[in-house]
Amino acid sequence: MKYLNHLVFVVIVFLLSLTLLVGVYILNITGETEGRITVSGMGEVYAVPDIANVSFSVINEAKEADGALQENARKVNEVIDFLKEEEIEESDIKTTSFSIYPRYEYYSDREMLPPEERRVLVGYEARQIVEVKIRNIDKIGSILEGGVAAGANRVSNLSFSIDDESELKKEAREKAILEAKKEAKEIEKQLGVTLKKIVGFNEDSSVPGIYQRSMMQEATEMDAVTPVIEPGENKIESRVKITYEVQ
Repeated sequence: MKYLNHLVFVVIVFLLSLTLLVGVYILNITGETEGRITVSGMGEVYAVPDIANVSFSVINEAKEADGALQENARKVNEVIDFLKEEEIEESDIKTTSFSIYPRYEYYSDREMLPPEERRVLVGYEARQIVEVKIRNIDKIGSILEGGVAAGANRVSNLSFSIDDESELKKEAREKAILEAKKEAKEIEKQLGVTLKKIVGFNEDSSVPGIYQRSMMQEATEMDAVTPVIEPGENKIESRVKITYEVQ
């Protein structure tokens, strides 16, 4: 009987302690979030890009690996020479890929029972991709045309960007903050509370290109007329959250 009473006493003490701990935990949580309001705002700025990025590929085949390699190097050098003549800095010309590999064709030998497929080496393919940054937007079309004429037989990954986005990001942030503060004033009026000091701030900025154009055409498919390339506009976007203390 004494053992049972002692056990009941221990259980009661444990439950009281647990209740007290849960109460303290709830108070802590309430204390952290009570009296605060978080508002959000978004700002957008549009600007015309001042840089174009494009990739020129030189692809050729030959019976021997050395022949494919030499012919590829000759054409790539001619493309790079042309780009430099167009006043593109060496630092804005970068090789992003180079490969040479054998090419096989497969033949079915129907005289065999059962028929077997034979793999025959027919030559080698060499491929080099050069990424170029064009800072004179007005010359994009002529540079694309001239790069193909110099030896590139594929043009791809044409995209546009802005060289210095710092001021544009600042402008987008200012717009987002103004929008968030406007929302805070409306909530203050609707709830009948007083917003005091700012106790939290968070920003998520991004630069999504709302206009992006890419080309993936073989040189033989391109017209003789210089292509007209329109860069459009890029959007710089900022999203902010501001947390206020509320009275």
